[in-house]
Amino acid sequence: MFGLYAQDEETTTALFYAPLQLAPEQSAKSQAVENEKEQVRESAQAEQGSAPSPSSVPTAKIDLNHMLVSHPGETFYCRVNGDSMSGAGIFDGDILIVDRHATPRHGDVVLAILNNELSCRTLDMHNQVLRAANPEFQELPIEKGSDFDIKGVVISSIRLHRECEG
Repeated sequence: MFGLYAQDEETTTALFYAPLQLAPEQSAKSQAVENEKEQVRESAQAEQGSAPSPSSVPTAKIDLNHMLVSHPGETFYCRVNGDSMSGAGIFDGDILIVDRHATPRHGDVVLAILNNELSCRTLDMHNQVLRAANPEFQELPIEKGSDFDIKGVVISSIRLHRECEG
């Protein structure tokens, strides 16, 4: 079973279709300057022959939107409710990044509605089923004439080990 956490129907809709916005990218020149600075720091540390102190280690800037979102206007995120995909590393409470623009392929993890039930499962096009990644859950057959709609392809999942306080 897959679901969204929300207080009411309006909030659920907003969470389900909330597009992710890409952050502005650094220019190639500023990235080159940062790479050069990093090489100089690494070279200086190697010459000293000692491990760097934690305060002197530069932190890399990571743009998760750039890494995880190919189609910002067609991408949304939602939370998992259940353990049907635990064998694929998707656990209860994880956040899924789902791309509506991506074309579903055999073996993709998809977010789909089958007979009015929202599910996160692996798409088996050869056998026309949605497969759970947990042996405790049955596969869901996609029978001819059933109400079936793929909402998007799961591109990635995020696991929070501690809820943010902000």
